[in-house]
Amino acid sequence: MVDPSGSEGDGELYKLAVSGDRAATRELVLRYHTDLVLYIRAKTTARAIADDAAAEAWLRFFRHLKEAGADPAKALHKPESLRFWLYRTALNAMRDQFRVSSRQADVAARATSEAQARGLTSYQPDELAALEGAERRSAVRAAFTRLSEGCRELLTLMSADPPLSYKEIAEVVGRPIGSLGPTRKRCLDDLRQHLGASV
Repeated sequence: MVDPSGSEGDGELYKLAVSGDRAATRELVLRYHTDLVLYIRAKTTARAIADDAAAEAWLRFFRHLKEAGADPAKALHKPESLRFWLYRTALNAMRDQFRVSSRQADVAARATSEAQARGLTSYQPDELAALEGAERRSAVRAAFTRLSEGCRELLTLMSADPPLSYKEIAEVVGRPIGSLGPTRKRCLDDLRQHLGASV
């Protein structure tokens, strides 16, 4: 039973939610929905993708609760870290959205190129500028997807707004705090290399 004063910690609410307590589940959504949406929107200028990723994170959370309720072995080992689980789940959902979006953009770009080659389309200067900006963003996204999963996760967390502390990031990625700076530098070097290769 959820305390009306809202004094329960995430771990207590999570355990109640796993046991089927709808009030606890609702309290967790109320507690973290706005933060989750803002967090994931800070990762991309594609607001629709960010909103879809946040919604998908909650869907995965609800599925997780059902699975954990049926099989306790599937429950979080550290229920108090639910916030980081939600952030990580939303990031994964956003990556999935970008993969789908990139494939669709590639198909659209090929179709446009073929149409231009046949003289079927023409662009005004402002449209060309928008296309060039989209191409630059697409190049950065493509270079980002070529990074290791660890680098993608670390760079995304380090650019969070509001910012996460090094301690929080270290807990999410499972690395010592002292390794985060050097790893970030290596990941950024890799990103520049991939970006340079794609130009």
